[in-house]
Amino acid sequence: MQATSWGLVALGLMALEMAVGTFYVLMLALGAGAAALVALTGAGTVVQSLVAAAVASSAVLLLRRRRARSGRGATDLGLDLGQPVEVAAWNAGLARVHYRGSEWEAELAHGEPAAAGPHHIVAVRGARLVLGPGPAPRG
Repeated sequence: MQATSWGLVALGLMALEMAVGTFYVLMLALGAGAAALVALTGAGTVVQSLVAAAVASSAVLLLRRRRARSGRGATDLGLDLGQPVEVAAWNAGLARVHYRGSEWEAELAHGEPAAAGPHHIVAVRGARLVLGPGPAPRG
């Protein structure tokens, strides 16, 4: 593959990351960018592909290790905490809410009342938002 092709793949993956919002796609883009640099040296397609895989894999492992050390979940970067969402109705402690352009499954924080209306994000567990009632407390 040529450096230009790898560069286009990297740019496409970065655009996809912006649409999806997951850092893992960004790690793939990093791998493609590294492969583009290796392609500029004249290395063959197999070497380019191995470099792309090695860099992307290493970046993912480092990201996972860093998140594990910080005690945060895979999707909880602290940026969502305190953000407002609107709950139309609860069903057995779960709800579907619209957040960041898509539908999310949400659950109530332990001990909170199940009432429709404004809520705020208190945690993110995997792909599920944990909500507290009302707007986020200021502090």
